[in-house]
Parts: sequence; structure tokens; C-alpha cells
Amino acid sequence: MAAKKRRNGESSTAVDGGAVVPEIDQAGVVALSETEPVKINNAHLREVKDALDDAIRRILTRPDQFKQNHMHTDVKLAFGWGAVIVAGATGLYGYFVEFEKAKLGVLVGVVLYGLLSTMQYLYQWFVEKDIVFVGKRRSVAGRIETERLIVSSKLNPTPRTNPTYTLTLSYKRTTNSGKTLLHSASRKRWPGSPIARWFDKDGNMDVPAFERYVGDLVADAMGVKS
Repeated sequence: MAAKKRRNGESSTAVDGGAVVPEIDQAGVVALSETEPVKINNAHLREVKDALDDAIRRILTRPDQFKQNHMHTDVKLAFGWGAVIVAGATGLYGYFVEFEKAKLGVLVGVVLYGLLSTMQYLYQWFVEKDIVFVGKRRSVAGRIETERLIVSSKLNPTPRTNPTYTLTLSYKRTTNSGKTLLHSASRKRWPGSPIARWFDKDGNMDVPAFERYVGDLVADAMGVKS
């Protein structure tokens, strides 16, 4: 294999057949790698957003990148499974106990089910909001540094002929067990990009271009100068 330099200074490796597989750069910023093709129905905006959100998670959880925190998913699953268990237990109780004796227990079960379902909805709406990725990583360069990254996304469906995808990043790098702040970028939002920039008319995603875009945004939030 022969090493070569890319225009932005990142190292890459030439493999058999002349293909180039870029590696993670020294600054820890996202670099390109081989990816599988992605094709979606670009008339379905939910599918478009899910494809872009999933791509962000894949990019940021590569080796030497961030370890994803699944807290929001875990909390929603806890509320959801709790509601399912309550519903099942209430149904069984009402089935095996005669109606008059079971009324109070069934009422309690229904109220508890509604409460858990409402809590799940409120958590998703007011706490998780538009967050699609929460990650952390530690590095040692003479001292232990901790980086935290939060990525939120939003798809604006209007105008219908040109929906836009907007990313907001929050980044923090600390040391000394979080007591010393080295760099931060709080909820930095970039102008929305039209989805036609990432998908052709047949729904094929331009994965390398989107990876470069995400890498540039992360580098900017990290304060890495190009």
C-alpha cells in the first residue's frame, strides 16, 4: 500500500485497484471511508430525514470517533415497555377477575397506562426534541481530555419543491475531570441545505458529499481550522 495526501491534509491509503480509503485525521475530525450505497424514496420526507440522521450516526460512531450515548432511546423504551406491561397486566386481571371486583384495578391500570404513554410523548417532545446523536470520547495528549458532541436535525418541508435539512451542533472539550473548559460551541446552527444536494431524482444518496459536509461542520464546531 502507498500512502498519499489529500487536499485537506488528511492521510489516506491507496489499496489494490487504485481505490483510496481516507483515514481519521490527526485532529480527530471525521474522515471519509468506504460506505454502502443508500437509496430511498425521496418523495417521502420522513424517509429522507431518517436516511440523513442514520448517516450522521454511522459517521460519528466509526473507530476513533465518538461513543454514542443511548440515554434518550433507553428512557423512551422504558416508558414504552412500562406501558405495554401495565396494559398486559390490566387485561389479564380483568379477564380472570369478575367485572365488579376488577373495576377499580382496571381503572388504575388504564390511568397508569395513560400516564406512562403521556410521559413518553412529553419526554420525546420537550427533552429529546430534535436530537439525533449524543456522543463522548476521551483522548490522552499529555493530559486526559473529554469531548462531548450533540447533533440535532430538522427537516423543513416548505416549500414542498425544495425541503431543507438543518443541523445544529453543540460541542464541548474539557480536561481536569470537566473542571477546565478548553473549547465549546453551544447550539451552533448552520443554514439549511436542500435535500436535492444529497439525493438525485431516483433517491440515490451522495454519501461521500454528505460525509464531507458533516465532517466540515464537526471540525468547525471543534474549532479546527482548515
